[in-house]
Amino acid sequence: MERRTTSSIRLGLVRPNVFLSYSARDVSLIARLDHDLQLAGLSVWRDEHDITPGESLRTAIFRDGFAECDHAVVYMTANAIASPWVRQELDAATVLNAERDGVFLSLFVDSATTRDRLTPDLRALKSPVLSVETYESCVRAIISNAWRGLVAKRTPLGSGYPAPIEQAISEQLLLRHFFKSRVIFRVMVEDVKNDTATFLSELSYDVTNRTDSAQHWYIGRRIRRPSSLREVYFNGLPRDADGLDNRDARGLRVPCLLEPGQTGSVLVRVREDMRVPDSELYTSYYPATDLLVHVAFPDKPISFDVEQLYFMKVQPERENGTLRVYMDRGILPYQGLRLNWYRG
Repeated sequence: MERRTTSSIRLGLVRPNVFLSYSARDVSLIARLDHDLQLAGLSVWRDEHDITPGESLRTAIFRDGFAECDHAVVYMTANAIASPWVRQELDAATVLNAERDGVFLSLFVDSATTRDRLTPDLRALKSPVLSVETYESCVRAIISNAWRGLVAKRTPLGSGYPAPIEQAISEQLLLRHFFKSRVIFRVMVEDVKNDTATFLSELSYDVTNRTDSAQHWYIGRRIRRPSSLREVYFNGLPRDADGLDNRDARGLRVPCLLEPGQTGSVLVRVREDMRVPDSELYTSYYPATDLLVHVAFPDKPISFDVEQLYFMKVQPERENGTLRVYMDRGILPYQGLRLNWYRG
């Protein structure tokens, strides 16, 4: 399995990275967990596929493994209690869990008997039984906790905001039921006439239910004027895009049910005419791991401004009738950007 690298993050492939700690004698259930977490879109660090022959175990586990990790899953059994490696990994995960306000560690046991053998501080942690019977609910909890861990690790601390604001940002992100990733907004300027321009836009992203219960995600897109094209796809299947939501001007509002830990893929295409007074072309108020905006307007008498709400050091790239902005420097609390246009 490919490890998460800086280059993969910059390609918009940001996802939680989970460290699995366990005894080799319990590998059967852990191998199943490894496989299912990867199917759910998470990256998994496990000794079996992430430690190369001849590599130092201590370096691989505590420098590389934990350094890349957003969340740690420790599976305690009688075998794990007897394992010095698992005990050291649990100690390290416990320290990081305290440093990250309790969102780093998920501790599971194979039975209530094993839980009773733990030290008092570990017994105080929520430690569900991970077994064949409870497997599905435990996997959903791990997926949700892993996304919470990623948020806690990548919030824009040190960005220069006063401490109360940074704390509010972190708390708002951690309380969100949903989280976006791989957000791409593409715009093609098709025509410009007097004070009106015709835009063909495509918005795509993945959205994950980070809770432990089923939740409705509403695919939303504001449409201020009549549109000649409205297409909505969820997980590759077309959804009804004829209804208009009139609570906030006009716009699409398509409900989609996501099970706990489930990730859905969204694609929205819209062709619409917009007047210069309606100059705001794109804005969003939901957190995302990354955002790419790409606008193409060759040979059109039109210009674009980018209003950056966060991460002011990210500069738009402009060349030959295109505008490109890519943000991936930590979690974007409200996607951090408004795109405006004007005649010019």
